[in-house]
Amino acid sequence: MNSIESITSKIISDAREYASGVKSNAEAQCKRIIDDARESAEKSYLDLVEKGKKECEAVIVRAASSADVLDRNILLDAKSAKIDQVFEQAGERLSSLDKKRYLDFLERTLKEAIGSIGRAEDDGFGYEVKDPDLFIVFLNKKDRDRLGKELISAAAPYAKKNGCAVALADACADTSGGLIVRRGDVEINATFEILLRDAREKYTAEISRVLF
Repeated sequence: MNSIESITSKIISDAREYASGVKSNAEAQCKRIIDDARESAEKSYLDLVEKGKKECEAVIVRAASSADVLDRNILLDAKSAKIDQVFEQAGERLSSLDKKRYLDFLERTLKEAIGSIGRAEDDGFGYEVKDPDLFIVFLNKKDRDRLGKELISAAAPYAKKNGCAVALADACADTSGGLIVRRGDVEINATFEILLRDAREKYTAEISRVLF
């Protein structure tokens, strides 16, 4: 082998060795890149899974909380509706009282109002009474027409005994029943609407315990 062939052979051999080294190094780098990418992808996947899991858990917790609130609201609405029904029935019973019982109720309420206003003034609560001897009674039109005169006649002796008088108002009250008593600037509202409202405020808790 001459010197040129020897040199050529050496160059080719070195080139092959260099190419093999470059290939091996490239393959190693590619493997590292692929391994790193796979590890990063797996980590990202696990992070996404964990994040998704936490988000799902948060959604479940929020849904459960919303369901609890909804259940409570539904229950409260049902209780409120039932209590409304109780007081509606109470109002219907008051409105359906026969004439004698209803007149007795109005007379008793009027006497209590006369006594209450008198005591309040005597106790020095600062009421301004323009006409201390006269109690004005307001009824709705139906009650005024059918019961007004009887009520005033029934309550007159009691009022006289207490040094005052009662009279039926010319105007009618806008109410489903009951009465309003006015003495000067002092007024007691004993209409069905007010009586039932006060009863609801006072007895709702007790009614709830009985019903539920």
